[in-house]
Amino acid sequence: MKYSDFKEAEAYCLAQVDSKLNNRTNNQKNILARAKYFFKLLGNPQDKFKIIHIAGTSGKTSTAYYLYHLLLGHQFKTGLTVSPHVVDIRERIQLEGGLVAKEKFSKAVDFIKPSVEKMKSTKYGKISYFETVLGAAFHIFAQEKLDYVVVEAGIGGKFDATNSTRQQKLCVITKIGKDHTNRLGETLPEIASHKAGIIGEEDVVLTTGQKKEVLKVIQKEVEKKNAKLTIVKSQNIKKIKLSKKGTRFDFSHNDVSFPNLKLKTGAKYQIENANLALSSFMTLSKRDEFALDESNIRNAMKSLEIPGRFQISSYKDRDIILDAAHNPQKMKALVESLKALFPNEKFVFILPFKTASEKYLEMVALLKDIAQTLIVTRIFTAEEKVKYLELNSEMIEKRFSGIGINEYRLAKNANEAVGIALKTSKEYKIVATGSLFIASEILKIIQ
Repeated sequence: MKYSDFKEAEAYCLAQVDSKLNNRTNNQKNILARAKYFFKLLGNPQDKFKIIHIAGTSGKTSTAYYLYHLLLGHQFKTGLTVSPHVVDIRERIQLEGGLVAKEKFSKAVDFIKPSVEKMKSTKYGKISYFETVLGAAFHIFAQEKLDYVVVEAGIGGKFDATNSTRQQKLCVITKIGKDHTNRLGETLPEIASHKAGIIGEEDVVLTTGQKKEVLKVIQKEVEKKNAKLTIVKSQNIKKIKLSKKGTRFDFSHNDVSFPNLKLKTGAKYQIENANLALSSFMTLSKRDEFALDESNIRNAMKSLEIPGRFQISSYKDRDIILDAAHNPQKMKALVESLKALFPNEKFVFILPFKTASEKYLEMVALLKDIAQTLIVTRIFTAEEKVKYLELNSEMIEKRFSGIGINEYRLAKNANEAVGIALKTSKEYKIVATGSLFIASEILKIIQ
């Protein structure tokens, strides 16, 4: 049998993109039912390994990466699936610390193809790009006979394709805020009900500090499912020292403590994610009765750089910080990190003009005190078939002046935006943010 090559396999996955599949008019319960039926056709691979399931608004990917590397450091056969990816589709299917081999990815896509095609003639209809790649991931993870898989939920959680396993899980819920409101609802309790929907019968659940209205929803779901909840305390982290070279802190959770742990990143917001990941890992060790290795924990935390999350790169003698902040909650965290690491400095920001919404303008307004200038561009994402708004200079001027921003430039694409940024004074660091996709576009340019 002739297998597809990697580019053919990737193209097949992208061919499943359909912006109509997941719009709000669809019954979301049917979306999960569709995914479950698809995975059933594949032999229910998602039930063949232990799952750590992560949902939330901010910090999902980072928390997932930390847990993944902690498990790897303890010699468990472990997989990771996150979304969206930054540069390579195989970021969604990681094994043993690296991207799945191209040949293995291609063979998995060939294996799932008959089921993908069969779905089109069922009552559920065509599956999504996300479900297609997730099906390939679960198939590979099952074939590899992994001990654990760290699974980042897509949008929401309750009706998400990742919420299809029948086994007990360790559920981790990161900070919840307003995002994807067109799909999840306008209020925090509505959004929280989707995120808490990953909780299954008798699951072990951990969450970070949440607003009272959010925590109330999580607690109600925990009680309903007879699950066990731990609220991770911010006091677990003490003696924080931030620097450009990384972050140091003392960590303790229940009867376990590790002084002077180090993170490779200097991003202030990663402290909460590291706390949640470490506390979850301590809890998992008790549930599954394995010993903790302090040396491996230290090595896992200090060596990890997470793509597109305060990732500092160098290009043509300039520092470029890439960060995926795409809502006000995440942008506030980014700004706090920039101020903490580079006090009294201003920055050249590259960001996409995605929408004229109040949420977007609120996000941009957070930059005005530390921005020397904004370079506004547009991007196209094949995955979502979304072309961000055209750069209408009159409309942008009106919107930006309304929030007190007068210094900005327009660039027709990311490449031009980088060129403009490089012509600014070297005293200003360049920060690409506002979307994971802009970070992805710029990484492809500077790598």
